[in-house]
Amino acid sequence: MKLSYDDGTEIGGLVTRNDPVIITIDAEDPSGIPNVKGTYKYGEPENEIKFEKDQASGEWTGMLTTSDLSNNGSYELKFQIYNNVVYNPGEQPLMKEIIKTVNVQREGVVMDVLKPDPFQTHISGKTLDVEFGPVGDVKASTLEC
Repeated sequence: MKLSYDDGTEIGGLVTRNDPVIITIDAEDPSGIPNVKGTYKYGEPENEIKFEKDQASGEWTGMLTTSDLSNNGSYELKFQIYNNVVYNPGEQPLMKEIIKTVNVQREGVVMDVLKPDPFQTHISGKTLDVEFGPVGDVKASTLEC
């Protein structure tokens, strides 16, 4: 399973761009793969991801639009990959389930003031040295004032 942007840039678990996210699943089974189902969830409810098979490559692709991933935070992605094995009536078809969490952070990084503590009552001289720390999984590369 691979996540990427429209231009092919792979996503390593953190969505930062305001572009659609392409989900690619390359699954094989001797009996064949007739169906791939997917859902995504941010809080409640669970929403469907539609997958289509690329006949040339055999890969299954789905897409999450920018409106699907409109909030910053963690999304749970769940994929069910079915095969063509015959099963008895009343039983569930065989499938492989993959669950992945993807984080979306498009609007900057939330920071806490670590030093001086307490910041609100600190009296500074000519210079003020402040140490910030990230809140959550996303780290800032630069800070501008």
